[in-house]
Amino acid sequence: MRVGNLEIGVRRHLFISPPQVLDPLVAQGLLAPHVALARGRGSVLLVKAGNPKRLRDMSDLAREDVTLFISNPRTEAASYALCADTLKLV
Repeated sequence: MRVGNLEIGVRRHLFISPPQVLDPLVAQGLLAPHVALARGRGSVLLVKAGNPKRLRDMSDLAREDVTLFISNPRTEAASYALCADTLKLV
């Protein structure tokens, strides 16, 4: 496995990722066909303890005083896609 300039030369026993990441790897012959291990039931948004911004629903995420921290679209594409899909509801 190579991530940037880091190369790990071990044989993987388990690789967990969503189908949109796994399917191209299977098509390239890098992985055997995959089976579902678990399925998500939606996204969860975490807020600071005590909810100091008094966030109540998705529309509150569009407020100017609210800062969102989400995955990096280049280095964490699968996670970013899930976040982006959730935020499309705003």
